[in-house]
Amino acid sequence: MKADPELVEKARKALQSLHRELVLAADDYGLLVRLEGDTLTVGARGPRSGKVTIEARPSGQVWIVAASRQHKLDWDVVENDFVLANTGQSLKQVAAEVLSVHFGEDITL
Repeated sequence: MKADPELVEKARKALQSLHRELVLAADDYGLLVRLEGDTLTVGARGPRSGKVTIEARPSGQVWIVAASRQHKLDWDVVENDFVLANTGQSLKQVAAEVLSVHFGEDITL
């Protein structure tokens, strides 16, 4: 099922905004950040391995995938942001937490 085009556009804009935040943080944390279409990938320089993928999906959701864990964020009209339903965390908060756990360093966005 396809989402409302406005919701899909909000997901894309949220991804672009997160990309800008990650680019600013990249040097501080040794991150490699790439945005291609509706997919943002984050890797790390040095001995840390793996990657985190953040996608604006055609469903109008934003998904964060790291190793075998997936986080699905939906648009919340009250928060005016994509949030993780079970915790109420924003996209930026979830991304920072996932990146911190995945790369073993406290990453703040």
